[in-house]
Amino acid sequence: MSLGRILRSMLLATLASGIIVTTAGAVTTTLTMDTDPVDEGWRLINNGGSHSVSDGILKIDAPSYYEFLAPDSIWRYAVDNDRGWAIETRMRRDPASGTPPEMWIQDTKHYSHPQFLSDGMRFTSNSAFQGFAALDTSVFHTYLFESRGDRLDVTIDGKLVLILDDPRSSGASFVFFFGNGKSEWDYVSVTTNGFPVPIPATIWLMGIALAGLAAAARPRKGQ
Repeated sequence: MSLGRILRSMLLATLASGIIVTTAGAVTTTLTMDTDPVDEGWRLINNGGSHSVSDGILKIDAPSYYEFLAPDSIWRYAVDNDRGWAIETRMRRDPASGTPPEMWIQDTKHYSHPQFLSDGMRFTSNSAFQGFAALDTSVFHTYLFESRGDRLDVTIDGKLVLILDDPRSSGASFVFFFGNGKSEWDYVSVTTNGFPVPIPATIWLMGIALAGLAAAARPRKGQ
């Protein structure tokens, strides 16, 4: 197959997809779970239980409170509500978990609390119930929480499930932590001073593909 045909096929195949980049100035920190979060500076707060890291997965086995608190440099001193922030994780709840795994996300606008129940994710903000997404939490899903100003969006596996536009101030201090129950965490990514933005693939690929098509169509020497 010629170079032109290959590039054209690539462009058509990716036309509806997106490429994720971050806004200028944004800082992203990712726990890949290749090492213990404690070794990465995260603080462990618990009332008993244990955790382990194996094959890139953090496993928590705790009857109640067992949470990893983000370092101040990653969250407390980095959040800018005007510029935005994003938290993404891929995780699953063990069906045997008595205590639901959860996350606490506090900034100047929202006091957000997603809980991963046996039949779905329950989301509260500023102590008020905001929504429920039914799904099988015993398998891995990717959860994305994004906020700028008063607005907060919740996305699961690439599908937007909740838009919250709450002008109230949470009155809470800056804090972010995750954990609890019997659960497995593939990664936790924190972006502050901005957030990931989907950019249509055509912006990136059309120029490459068209340049390739032009090069492929250019007459070769001796022809």
